[in-house]
Amino acid sequence: MIRDMNFPVQLEIVPTMREADGLAMSSRNRYLSPEQRKLAPILYQALLTAKNLVEKEQVYSRGPLVDSALRVLEQPGVTVDYISLASLEDGREIDLITNKHPLLLSGAIKIGTTRLIDNLIAQPL
Repeated sequence: MIRDMNFPVQLEIVPTMREADGLAMSSRNRYLSPEQRKLAPILYQALLTAKNLVEKEQVYSRGPLVDSALRVLEQPGVTVDYISLASLEDGREIDLITNKHPLLLSGAIKIGTTRLIDNLIAQPL
C-alpha cells in the first residue's frame, strides 16, 4: 500500500518482542490462566516448524507447510483460527513458492477465550 499510494515513507520491519519461551509479547497474554500461559508458546513453535521446513528442508508447497504447523497445534485447549503462508511483499496467500522472495508465516489460535496471533518471516533458499 505504501508503494501503491506513493507515501513518502520507508517501512521498517523489526523482530517481534518475545517472552523467554517464545510467546509474542502482548497485553492480551494477561488473560491467560497459568496453565494456558504454559501452552501459549505453541503458536510460535508451530510457525517455527513451518519456517524450518522452508529454510532448511526446502519445502515449497503450502499444504505440507500448513499441515506441519497444524500438527504442532493439535493439543487439548487449542483452537486454530488460521495458519497463513503469504508473500511478505504484498500479503497475498501463496500455494507454491516459486521464487526466493521472503514469506510471511502467520497464525491465530484461541486458548480458552484468549486469541493469540503471531508471525515469522521465512527466507526460501
